[in-house]
Amino acid sequence: MKLLKLLLVFILILSLTACLSLPLGSWPSYKDENETGQNHEVQNNGEAEDYIDGHDHKGEAIDKNSSLDREVDQEEENLIVNKDDDIDRDYDVGLEEIEEKEELEEEEDKDFEGKEEPSQGLELVQVFNTQLPENSSLDLIYDNYPMEYDYLLMLKSANIRELPTLDGMIIKKIGAMERIALIAEVKGDHLEQWNNDSWYQVEWEENSETKTGFIFSSLAEVRQFQFDKMVEAIEQLEHSASYGELAHISNYKNVNGAPSKIVGQTWDEFGYRRSQSAAGYEEPNTSSKFRYIPDGMLIQVLEEENGFTKVQVVGFEGEYWVMDKYINSKNTLTKPNKVIIVDRKNQNQGIFEQINGQWTLVSYGLSTTGKNGPYSLETPLGYYMAIEKRDKFLYFKDGTNQIAGYAPYAIRFSGGGYIHGVPVDYRIEDGRRIDPGKREYLHTIGTIPRSHMCVRNYTSHAEFLHGWADIGETALIVIE
Repeated sequence: MKLLKLLLVFILILSLTACLSLPLGSWPSYKDENETGQNHEVQNNGEAEDYIDGHDHKGEAIDKNSSLDREVDQEEENLIVNKDDDIDRDYDVGLEEIEEKEELEEEEDKDFEGKEEPSQGLELVQVFNTQLPENSSLDLIYDNYPMEYDYLLMLKSANIRELPTLDGMIIKKIGAMERIALIAEVKGDHLEQWNNDSWYQVEWEENSETKTGFIFSSLAEVRQFQFDKMVEAIEQLEHSASYGELAHISNYKNVNGAPSKIVGQTWDEFGYRRSQSAAGYEEPNTSSKFRYIPDGMLIQVLEEENGFTKVQVVGFEGEYWVMDKYINSKNTLTKPNKVIIVDRKNQNQGIFEQINGQWTLVSYGLSTTGKNGPYSLETPLGYYMAIEKRDKFLYFKDGTNQIAGYAPYAIRFSGGGYIHGVPVDYRIEDGRRIDPGKREYLHTIGTIPRSHMCVRNYTSHAEFLHGWADIGETALIVIE
């Protein structure tokens, strides 16, 4: 036991001295505020075409000529997007199952039946020590929610124990969907139910004191800020821009016409959809093979021929021919100075700005991206222009043309896809819509994909981005 404690102290000292990430701040707790069915997210379908290209319950794209399509096309309101209350309610039901606050002494007795004898040694598997790449720097402009670069998202309520063993004293409890700073992975008790002996060492602040303990790994998921990937994506963008200004694909609300289907399908093999896209042909004619290039995606213009423009799409392999009408060269990205990078895998983001010749992290934090569903879509991967800013945009309740609410501080980047603050449902009184006021926080932000394609932020961070981003100088990149 003495050897165990000595090894534990050694690991803690090693991780703390190696770690260069920010001090752990106050996390918004899952218990702080409950999300009601009236305050779930917006569908970036806010635009007619997005609603048209929702999915039916078989997962197939809804055809452009469907009744849903015609219904939305009749709506003249330019600011409307769809909202799917049913999808969010389904998610809440799923979350309730894993968010029950049971006493884990009883739960673990049940879950951990058949456990083997506690390990006699403490074996280090890995230390979590994410840092910014050397060619970037840190100078936070927005830091309302300080957090560690490495953290756990709890999948179930759990006990935090003094040692990585079920015999270890319980020193803290943590709820499902809460987060906690991650230090290391070690080997501890082997639990037969999961055939796993992996435990995570975590730390937190309590009464101005840093404390540490262990959580069984199957109860949590590792989340990190992929700064290396983020900086690599910026370098790819810079490389493309070095050959000349970057234009973007323009087919908002299919204003230039939806491209043809691919063998009767409305999605290509790369996961991009037909609606609000342009066809990228292999040859400068409409009879050649093609793929879809989404609205807002950044492109390098190479040459023009007979109504077609040859382009290099940032992030795509190869070159493609696009009909001239889909190319927007009026508002080009000449030199990227500001970049918003959204990570679908970890549900977080990094905000970078070129300061004194160096890419600088000016903000980072949690976000929520889209998921596939009857009225929702995944947030598409790729490199996009920050096309326009709105103080707010309205959205429909799914399956209707009834305005349900709005999302504040919105920046559009692809089709009806925005990065924005917490959505707000109107109250209806005497047939009139009443704005209850903006909401800052939503407990599901940064947990699992659940929006309609948009990227949700805390409202104060969306407001920061809205004021910080410059149209024509800012790109939005979605990575995984």
